[in-house]
Amino acid sequence: MFGRHKMTHDGTATVVSLSDANHSMTWETHGYLHSKYDLVLDVSPVGAPMFRAPAEASFAILLSPNPGDKLKVRCNPAEQKVEVDVDDDPRFNPKLHEKARKARLEEERQRDLAAPPGTPSAAYSAGIADDPELMELIRLEAEHPYPEDPPSGT
Repeated sequence: MFGRHKMTHDGTATVVSLSDANHSMTWETHGYLHSKYDLVLDVSPVGAPMFRAPAEASFAILLSPNPGDKLKVRCNPAEQKVEVDVDDDPRFNPKLHEKARKARLEEERQRDLAAPPGTPSAAYSAGIADDPELMELIRLEAEHPYPEDPPSGT
């Protein structure tokens, strides 16, 4: 009886799907609304064959994983049982997520302060560079600038 479902291996798991449809209760912790999720995971234990298994885990709703995300897990390959461990993962742990977000914002601020006058914000530039259509419009505008204000017709 003792030792049943004992987790014997560390590993990673890829989220195949997740749903909170079977869990109606939500709660707030550290300013984030949380829910329990049913997951289907492809589990890759260290030193054992890969397997697919269901699992339950709680996540902040805004920080819940998406299909394809990799999670740290403990598992028992013989029983195909798995437990998700996101305590050290800033993508899913609200405390670590907020700390990482603040550090990223401070890094951007320091980069902006160190840049010469007239340089756009690093965050602003990154947003533009990620949009190919916007980059094309900027290129076209640079090649064909708008004329000065046209003369008024009155």
